Amino acid sequence: MARIDNLNSGELAAITRRIRALEMATPLANASISRGALTIKSPEGLIVDGSARVSGTLSVTGTETVTGTLNVSGTETVTGTLNVDGPLLVDGATSLRGPTTITGDVTVNGSGSITVAGATPATLGVTSLGLPGLEFSAGNALISSTDGLLMKSGTTGGRVAASSGVVSMAYGTKSVAISGTQITLTGTTVVSGSFSATTKSFKIPHPIKEDTWLVHGVTESPVHGVEYTAVGTFDPNGECVVMLPDYFEALTKTEGRTVLITPIGKPYPVGADLPSGGTFTAYGEAGRSFSWLVKAARSGVDFDVEQAVEVTR
Repeated sequence: MARIDNLNSGELAAITRRIRALEMATPLANASISRGALTIKSPEGLIVDGSARVSGTLSVTGTETVTGTLNVSGTETVTGTLNVDGPLLVDGATSLRGPTTITGDVTVNGSGSITVAGATPATLGVTSLGLPGLEFSAGNALISSTDGLLMKSGTTGGRVAASSGVVSMAYGTKSVAISGTQITLTGTTVVSGSFSATTKSFKIPHPIKEDTWLVHGVTESPVHGVEYTAVGTFDPNGECVVMLPDYFEALTKTEGRTVLITPIGKPYPVGADLPSGGTFTAYGEAGRSFSWLVKAARSGVDFDVEQAVEVTR
C-alpha cells in the first residue's frame, strides 16, 4: 500500500532541511573510486583549486600542462616530449635517456657538475684542479684559469694555456711562451734541422753584479766550423804531438784546417804541421809551454753565403 506523506505534520519542514543540506554539501570531498575509473569529459578538463595528491602511478596520455609549481617526490618518467617554460628545479639525481635538446640557458649552482658517459667520459664542472672546466678521463681537461684557457694533458703536468696576447706550453719545469714581441723557452731546446737568426747571443745572470744580465754575442763565419784548444809542453827534442778527438777526421773537411801556436812567457820561435790522421806536431823550444788552437770546417753542411730573397705570391 502506497505511503502518503502528511505535509501538515512536520514533513514539509524535514524536506526543506534536506534540500538545504544538499545545497551546502561537497559531494566529492571524501569520494573514492575503488576499482573503476573516473572519466571527465569537459573542455576545461580536471580543475583542482588547492592541492591534489596521487599515491601510486599517474599516467597521462596526451598533453599535460602545469601552470605554477609542480613538485614531484620520487620518480617521474616521461615518454615523449617534455616542454618546460620557466625554471626547472631538480633536487637529487636526474637521468636523461635518449636525445635531449635544451633551448636557452643552463645553470649549475654550487659544486655540481654535468657528466657525459661513454668510451671517454667528460665532466663539465669543477675539475680536479679546483677550477671550472671540462674534464675528460685520463686527466685531460679544458680549464678556465687566471692564466687564460688552460688545456691539460694527462696526469704528468703537460699543459697549453692561451690568454690575452700570450700562448704558452709547459711540461714540468720546461715551457714555451709566445707573445706579440718574443718567444721564451725554459729548459733544454733541441732543433732538428737548420736554425737561422738575425743575431745570436747568450744572456745569463752576471757572475759578480747583482740585478744585472751578462750578454755576449756570437762570432759568425761563412762556414759551419769547429775549434779545439788546449796547452802543451815541448819535449827535449823541441816537439809535441797533439792528439785531436777520435772523430775529428770524420767530422771535418781536410781543406781549410788551421793551427795556431802561441808561446807562453817570453817569445820564442814556434810552428806546427797541419792536422792529419787526427793529430798534429808542434815545434818550439825544449821544455817550454805553449797554447794551441785548431779550426776546421764541418763536412756535409755547406750553404750559400749569399742567398736570393724568396718572394711570396
